[in-house]
Amino acid sequence: MARDLDFEVCEKILVALTGTPGTGKTSVAQQLRKLGYNVIDLNHVIEKNNYVLGKDKERNTIIVDLDRLKKYIKRIKQKTKAELIFLDGHLSHFLSVEVVIVLRCEPNKLKARLKKKRYSKGKIEENAEAEMLDVILIEAVGLHKKVFEINTTDLDANEVCSCVISITKGRTKGYRVGEIDWSKEILKRY
Repeated sequence: MARDLDFEVCEKILVALTGTPGTGKTSVAQQLRKLGYNVIDLNHVIEKNNYVLGKDKERNTIIVDLDRLKKYIKRIKQKTKAELIFLDGHLSHFLSVEVVIVLRCEPNKLKARLKKKRYSKGKIEENAEAEMLDVILIEAVGLHKKVFEINTTDLDANEVCSCVISITKGRTKGYRVGEIDWSKEILKRY
């Protein structure tokens, strides 16, 4: 599989599966696991190893020690025999990876998904705005060369999983950065 991505010679490929909360990362990661792929749940790694620097009380979130997380992932990459490793988490694009896949969702649908997950009204709005403004996509593009995006709005986890696998096999048409644009949604707010 590693050769399908058209990289310079590389034994193992790390793929960041990232996106705003509610875009489908965890569901897709579960599907990838069922298909036998090696998937690392970054939230679990952070919690298990206490890679926490503190708490952002205003946002009710933890502050992650990215340096320690990067070292952990580097060790995993060296130890594992898998050629293709997926990193599941909205911080995965901050790590040293070969490919970033950003899951995207239309903001109103995202709000509904987050409401179902019992996010607070403030967190729902914050995440919907982040999605409208392409926050994670912009971060990823600023850090990596191979970035792709998938619109998960009307797809189930199996369909998104198929898109992810297609990207890893080099079939990237329709997943290039810039094909998804929610900016009109932000203009409706003001």
